[in-house]
Amino acid sequence: MILFGGDMGEEDIRQIVPLKPGSTLTGDDIRNYCRAVMAKFMVLRVVTLMEKLPRTSTGKPEKGKRAALPLD
Repeated sequence: MILFGGDMGEEDIRQIVPLKPGSTLTGDDIRNYCRAVMAKFMVLRVVTLMEKLPRTSTGKPEKGKRAALPLD
């Protein structure tokens, strides 16, 4: 998850989801699931789907590259 500036002066959360090969999951699918099981204020506004997360040479998730991704 990454925080970014929201349109109302507060921070929003962006979730980056790595997909398994052949997956047909969409960001709307994830948001619809969240709406069904979470309170409204907890539902993610931005979901970014990726084939794999950017990683460092040691295999850890690379935070800087994730934060630099454009908002979808």
